[in-house]
This record gives sequence, structure tokens and C-alpha cells, in this order.
Amino acid sequence: MQITKTAKYLVERLYYTSSILPFKPGPDLDEGYLEEFKHKGYAVIPSFNKNLAECIRSQVFESGSLHLADSNFFEIHSNERISRLGRKLSSYLYPSSKYCFDLVSSGLIVDLVGSYFGRQPYLRNFPMLLNTEFEKKEETDVQEHFHLDGGTRQVSCIFLIEDLDEEMTCTEFASRSHREFLPISHYLDRWKIDNAEIESKYEIVRLCGKAGDLIVFDAGNGYHRGRFVPKTSRKMIHLNYTQGNRIVEDHSDKRLAEHISSHSRRVVESLSFLS
Repeated sequence: MQITKTAKYLVERLYYTSSILPFKPGPDLDEGYLEEFKHKGYAVIPSFNKNLAECIRSQVFESGSLHLADSNFFEIHSNERISRLGRKLSSYLYPSSKYCFDLVSSGLIVDLVGSYFGRQPYLRNFPMLLNTEFEKKEETDVQEHFHLDGGTRQVSCIFLIEDLDEEMTCTEFASRSHREFLPISHYLDRWKIDNAEIESKYEIVRLCGKAGDLIVFDAGNGYHRGRFVPKTSRKMIHLNYTQGNRIVEDHSDKRLAEHISSHSRRVVESLSFLS
């Protein structure tokens, strides 16, 4: 069984990390962000979109209620584990939603991730709107163990809706771990990873920032974990990009095509699986 999983992983990895045609970003890509991303495995883009953060904060989190039939929301999640994680809100948004369209149609994000991959990136699933907040923490969750996302090459983006500092619930990332050849077993089974070993070997960075900041990190190749702190909150939108694999099949937004028709070919292609 393990041999089969390993073989499938290697075949997928080889196919989706090899490209005949190199990715060509637009002329406005800030090479500084790309170099930081390549060097550390993460990059923070300050003041990426303060207006969007304020719009979400006022219209969603300060409105007092959520309209489940709202055309912005694809699916609002509710189960025992989500409650245990302190997620007051966990919802997929339609990419065409006013709450995330400026993110998924951003040429800067597509060009940064595409240049990092070296090939066209694709949004893997609908954006997730999250609010994590709880009074007390009663047990440890699987997310608190260092891991590599899904055994695939994935870049994740965190868009902060409110300020987030290092003493609050956040993601911890093992800086520069993405640059090493990691054991295949670590991609396939997080429990093969020793937390203490990761903590002693790498600088552990807490991915934080101000409202409107964008944090991009290598979730597929860099060790990371959740850090949950009672009586603090984290409000964010989460995006996942791959090289065309592990696309969530039932995520389809029919309104998206008309919204992105005037955008660059790279942006249109990045959303092609979901439109």
C-alpha cells in the first residue's frame, strides 16, 4: 500500500513540476517579493488591498448576521471539528464574489506564484473565508502538527482582514525548509514528522501582518502548522494554488467567465478549472 502511494506521488510530482513552456509574468512583477519567496519559502506583501479588508470586515463581520442564501457564499461549513477549532465562520466563497474577486483576479498573485512554480498556476479550490476565535482550547488538533499540504506542490495565500500579531492564532512556518530535499514519507504522512526536530533545525516564523496584507507561502514543500491561541481571533481569506493537480471537482462558478474576460491570459487560465 505504501509503495503504491509513493509511486503515485512521484509520478504526479514529476509531471506537475516539469514544463516545456516557461512561465512569463507581466512586467509589473516585483522581483523583490519573488526573491524573498524563493529564499525564505514565504513572502509578506504589505497593504495589498486595505479597501477589500475593510469591506469584508464591515459587511460580513460587523453586520451581525450572515445570509446563507447570499450569492457570495458557496458553502458554509459546520461540524464538530470546526467548532473545536474555534471557527466562528468557515465558508467557501464563489470566486466571483465581491469579497474575493480582487484576490483571485490579481495579476500580482498569479505572476508571483507562476514565477515561483516556473509554470502556469491554477486556483485549486474556491477561496475560504475564515474566522477563528475561541475562549479556551481543550485538545490538540491535527493542524498543530508540522505538515506538508496534501503531498502536492501547493502555494497558499493568506489575506488578512484584521491585524494579526505573533501572540495570536496564526500559521507557523519553518523558514527555508522548502529548499531542502525532504523525506517522501513526510509528504505522505504528517505523523512521520518530528515537531521537536523541525523546531531545532529551522527558524520558526509566525505568519502575521496588518489588515489588507497578503502572505504567500510554500505549503506543499515547507513545513508549517497552525498555532491556536485562546481569546484571540484570526479573520482571513485562504487561497490554494497548484500546477493543475488536485483540483476540487465540484467547485464551479458559472459567473466567473464574464467577470474575468478583460483580464490577462495568465489570470484567465489560472481560474479555468473553476469557471
